Amino acid sequence: MISLRRLQARWRLFRNRRFLARHNCENWRQYRYHNDPDYNMRASRVSDMFHGYPYVHRFADHTHDVYHWDVHMDGIYIISQWCDQHLQDRYRFEVLRVMRDTDGEWCESVIGEGDFVFVGFKNLQDYTHFVLRWA
Repeated sequence: MISLRRLQARWRLFRNRRFLARHNCENWRQYRYHNDPDYNMRASRVSDMFHGYPYVHRFADHTHDVYHWDVHMDGIYIISQWCDQHLQDRYRFEVLRVMRDTDGEWCESVIGEGDFVFVGFKNLQDYTHFVLRWA
């Protein structure tokens, strides 16, 4: 006979899978990425997009490994794996087409200067560790 704990675990699993399916996500990590309260995808300035990430790094050199991608974005994937293993707090990657506005801030634009990879960090130590390794 199935125990009560096993039934409760099955019910929780069913509810979680149904919730994720309703939000078009495969796992909780993907759900948290799409519903990040510290990122505003509707903002036009990069500083406003990453409003909850005090440290934002832009890969300025297009010869960097992060820009060598094909369909699977290999450079970003490799750096993301490194971040998962070595960083303590949250981070976020975004590839944005941007240009500078009259104030000198990066703004999202359809006809921008180019596609740049931006990485936002919550922690100064993580930001420093990342910049020393990948910049």
